[in-house]
Amino acid sequence: AFGVVYTVLGIPTKTDKVIVVDVGKGTPAEAAGIKIGSEIKKITFGKEEISFAGVDGFIKAVEPLKGKTIDITTL
Repeated sequence: AFGVVYTVLGIPTKTDKVIVVDVGKGTPAEAAGIKIGSEIKKITFGKEEISFAGVDGFIKAVEPLKGKTIDITTL
C-alpha cells in the first residue's frame, strides 16, 4: 500500500493547509456538514479565534478542547 500511495499521490510535502480526508458516520463533523476535501480555515471556541498552521498545529489547537463545542470554518 505504501508504494501505491507514493506512486499515485507522489511524495508528500509539508503544507500549512488542513484538508479533511475522512468524516466518520454519526460524528459531530458529519452532523455539522463537514465534507471530505474541505480545507479547515478557522477554529473558534466561544468568542476566541484559535490560530493554527498545518495538521500538527490543528491537532495541538483542538486537543485541549475535546468534548467542547467549537466552530470550524471550511473552504
